[in-house]
Amino acid sequence: MRAMKAMGAARGANPIKRQDLYGWYVAFISALTGVSMTASFPQFTMVVEEYAVKLHTTQEFLLFTDTVKSVAIMIAMLISGPVYRRLGLKKIFLCAMTAMIVPQIIMPYAVSAGMVLILKIIQGFSSILFPVFLITIMSWMDKGNVGTATAVFNGIFYGGSGLGATAAGFTIAASGWKESFYVIALMALIPSALWFFTVKEKKEPLPGRPCSNEEDVSARMDASTGMDVSTGTDIAPCREKTFQAVAGSLQTWLLVLCLLSTVWMVQVLSVDLPLYGSFLQYDAGTVGLVMSSLSVGIFLACVISGKSSDYFAGKSKNPATARLLVFACGPLLTVLSILLMFVIDGGSFPVFYASVLLLSFAGAWGLGSFYCILPELMDSGKAEYATGFIGGIADIGMPVGPLVFGVAFGVKGLWTAAWVSCAAICLVSVLGSAALLRSHRRGQEMGIIR
Repeated sequence: MRAMKAMGAARGANPIKRQDLYGWYVAFISALTGVSMTASFPQFTMVVEEYAVKLHTTQEFLLFTDTVKSVAIMIAMLISGPVYRRLGLKKIFLCAMTAMIVPQIIMPYAVSAGMVLILKIIQGFSSILFPVFLITIMSWMDKGNVGTATAVFNGIFYGGSGLGATAAGFTIAASGWKESFYVIALMALIPSALWFFTVKEKKEPLPGRPCSNEEDVSARMDASTGMDVSTGTDIAPCREKTFQAVAGSLQTWLLVLCLLSTVWMVQVLSVDLPLYGSFLQYDAGTVGLVMSSLSVGIFLACVISGKSSDYFAGKSKNPATARLLVFACGPLLTVLSILLMFVIDGGSFPVFYASVLLLSFAGAWGLGSFYCILPELMDSGKAEYATGFIGGIADIGMPVGPLVFGVAFGVKGLWTAAWVSCAAICLVSVLGSAALLRSHRRGQEMGIIR
């Protein structure tokens, strides 16, 4: 009898184990699919000189098209939740990856700078998929591994900037600048096909707080339609938790402030670090080697911060507070890393490499520890909207960060002011984290706070 019970228990445990393994598969294949989105940024920068000659335009204008693309990314992130709810997983995936791949293939044949601008805007909207990736990963993962899974995803996803630069560099040297566009398109196409045919949408809500009315209506709701079987009215749990409710919550805007420094630092380092290396009189080859530390730092930060978030949340009686404290370490460490940049003032190459590695690690810490906070603070309905909304607003750091750091200060040689601007943004995130912790601990009712 005991043996039969053990076998029954084992059979009951197997589906959970299979789901967890499948969740990890979703995380990895989603990351590999999304790598092309970040890889396209450095690839375009590396060919901009030849491209400007072909189109009879300036390099500055072509680089400006990437700034416009960043604005399109912001808009795409903002509308991701409602669009995902309307189209579903597979349709939004097809739309997004088409917007990524087709412009990438067409771009070498563009006949004007205006055409490039249009293609860049279309490509920017492919980022509507980023929050969907996170939602899908979180829905399939066990709650205890959500932080680690999203961290691994972000580490690989954002590490695509280094991979794109490497792939483009080899391709340009071997075949030419036009072929580098096709390499990035191929990087998107192959994993996209595998993702489309193997990733499934999970119908259950994200792990996290249930909606207040969920228990009351679950017995009366038709699971397939979300309608009350007795009255025919729509009573699907969390359906009333709309985009407007998320946008109007104070908690949402505190979370935006928390994430802002992470987006700012990752984009500044990805775009303007070569400019700073040139200021320190390093040659292109040395700067390229330093850029490799960026990918290493981002990946390590994501994995370590995500795993730390899961560990301390599992040990704490208040998982939300534990995850917030882990996240807050990032902007604090970034401020200390920036102070170190002042102290070494370039220094020898090994010292510069190590300082960049530390700065990228600190700046990217939030990529691995932020999104797993949302299910702890929000009900499952709002989390889907908030993932894209918060990321979209915080993505203002993508165009503004390099504009302030590189254009306003860097090109004028005002590097002290440039680094001070980064430290100031990090302090804003520290204050946002402190306010969020304070309100959570006091148990105040602030919008979607738990």
